[in-house]
Amino acid sequence: MKPQSFRTVLTQQEHHMQGVPAFGRSSGTDAALPLIPHSHKDKYEIVLLSGGVRCFHADGVDYTIYENNAFFVRPNESHFADRPTKTSGELLWFQLNAEGNLLDLPQQTNDFIQFKLSSCQTRLFCISPAVFSSFQESFKLLLRGDTVSYIKGQALFVYALLSLFEAPKAAQILSPDIDRAKQYIMTHLHEAIDIERLCDQSHRSVASFSEEFERQIGFSPKEYILRAKIEHSKTALVKTQKPFADIAFDYHFSSASYYAILFKRYEGCTPKQYRKKFSKKRGN
Repeated sequence: MKPQSFRTVLTQQEHHMQGVPAFGRSSGTDAALPLIPHSHKDKYEIVLLSGGVRCFHADGVDYTIYENNAFFVRPNESHFADRPTKTSGELLWFQLNAEGNLLDLPQQTNDFIQFKLSSCQTRLFCISPAVFSSFQESFKLLLRGDTVSYIKGQALFVYALLSLFEAPKAAQILSPDIDRAKQYIMTHLHEAIDIERLCDQSHRSVASFSEEFERQIGFSPKEYILRAKIEHSKTALVKTQKPFADIAFDYHFSSASYYAILFKRYEGCTPKQYRKKFSKKRGN
């Protein structure tokens, strides 16, 4: 039986927590949907994962998110996520206003939380299952809609948020051979990358290397290479006026049409649409 798939988002008008514009929960295929590049004006966002692997991007850096990790995004910071190749477990996420009162808390407590948010230098937290469960139970209580549940849900949310700040920083843990393969890929994006060569360098068979690479990175080697090429080609789309065919061949795609097909699959728009949209934002 397939796991239940759902996506539910509570707005501030629905959950009644001051300074929390949105609190969402999703699972199954709905938790696996990719996010297009976007930002939240004057809002922090925190994403929590209960299982599987997700790949997030923020401020030009790639992050691999594992089970019981929390991902922290600062206000006005462009970020997005890739579609995972396997079930990603359950996702919880919420936004917090960067200014004003949060959660109807006393001024001293509010100032403390705002300070913790503004001074946070950690991108990835390693949370305990209990912290995830606390946020999860908070969401369920707030979803009920009665006064007692609102009070319980908000109290549990505050408790879980403070517990999250106490969580240790999560390390990006890759085995030496997979890390070497990843670094090789990132420094050879303008070439045809031979997966068998990566396997030889790792002293693994193709099957063993591919399985271990996907377990640690979240994508098969081929998928990761294609995504990395598409991601890095976006800089040329926005910062130059190179023809699309030239960019495609710069990254060793077999044709401009294949490049366009992959670009739309991963980004949700064509290279032309992407250039038009983001060149305008840069004032070009």
